[in-house]
Amino acid sequence: IDEYIKNDIVPFFDLFHSDLPQWVKDNGGVASEEFPGWYLRYAEVCLRAFGDRVKYWSTVNEPKLTVYGPYARVVGATPEDIATAIKATHHMLKAHFGTVKLLRQLWPEAKIGSVHNSSEVYCRSFEDADIEAAKRSWASQWVFLDPMMRGCYPEELLAYPSIACHINEEYRQELKEMFVPM
Repeated sequence: IDEYIKNDIVPFFDLFHSDLPQWVKDNGGVASEEFPGWYLRYAEVCLRAFGDRVKYWSTVNEPKLTVYGPYARVVGATPEDIATAIKATHHMLKAHFGTVKLLRQLWPEAKIGSVHNSSEVYCRSFEDADIEAAKRSWASQWVFLDPMMRGCYPEELLAYPSIACHINEEYRQELKEMFVPM
């Protein structure tokens, strides 16, 4: 970081780039109920150690791909896979909002967000099943953006009962309570 600054390069710190420690993976990874607490302790160490020199932060890189995707986007994803994807998503959102609040307490002038990926979605054919699959895939684009930007889960995704049934009222209420605009 010091070398960057010395060479007029503005540091940008990405806290999570799909690189979990093995012990976190062994204990359930992002889907673990304890993940938000683990993440926040890690984030606090980074924010305190580097916040005096780093003004731009990302809580998570490509969360749709690295948090939601490994469970929900596999071919033949089961209802249990979708439930785990939503649980991991919710836990990452809790970690994100906790980190945003903490950064604002420690370094109010710093900027924080996340780095999102999106892509065009096309159906494989004009068969109804393929069209619906493409629509579901497109709706999943908003699984992190809407919560992070609007404080709610995306209506496009909630339109699918097979997904909406895993986004329970507790998750929806918790999201409203922890939401911090960026």
